[in-house]
Amino acid sequence: MRAILIEKSKKMSVALWRFLFRNAALQGLHPPIRLGSGTDAAALEVLSPPGDDATGEGSSTAANEPAGASALRVDAAPSSRQLRARVSLVAVLLDFETVEHDGAFEAMALELGGIKEDYNGRAIGCRVHLYHLLLKKCGNDWKEPFYRAVLALQHSPPLGSSAAVREALEVLADRANGAGEMQKSELIKWMLNNDSALRAAFPLSAGALKRSEIMAAG
Repeated sequence: MRAILIEKSKKMSVALWRFLFRNAALQGLHPPIRLGSGTDAAALEVLSPPGDDATGEGSSTAANEPAGASALRVDAAPSSRQLRARVSLVAVLLDFETVEHDGAFEAMALELGGIKEDYNGRAIGCRVHLYHLLLKKCGNDWKEPFYRAVLALQHSPPLGSSAAVREALEVLADRANGAGEMQKSELIKWMLNNDSALRAAFPLSAGALKRSEIMAAG
């Protein structure tokens, strides 16, 4: 039960996120309008719900489900109830639990189509959580140079997407290590070794969302 509540296993996280995205799709959730590399947009297009096609004859349930959706099937909404307006996924706001991010990316690919890389930048780490992690390593001083450098990197990532962010973080880690500030160095190394945490902390570097969309997500 504890694993179910706080998602300490990737398998459980995938199952919970698939359930969430499956039900959201029944309420009209579409894959993102803007996609990352790896999948053609037409391949991720979701068909209209039954009765909404041009002929008025509807379409089969199987035709409206993404690949692999039958594994954890949820009964469709009753035909007597009108489906809500369809909207596209923008982003999901998460904390910095690794399995939560890994599970969300895998579930999005399974339920909305495509591959996990198509959703880079769509899983956003809560800024409050990130700032708390950083401040603990900086003596709770929001004017501390290391703290301000990481935030500047988050707000204005260098050109070159995540690869450039990695290079900039490696420079910060080397500086902290050279100054004997091991807590800061270890935090950066954790991000560099944890791809999900890195993408969550620096969603703007993925190029999937505008700054205003990321800020609105939290």
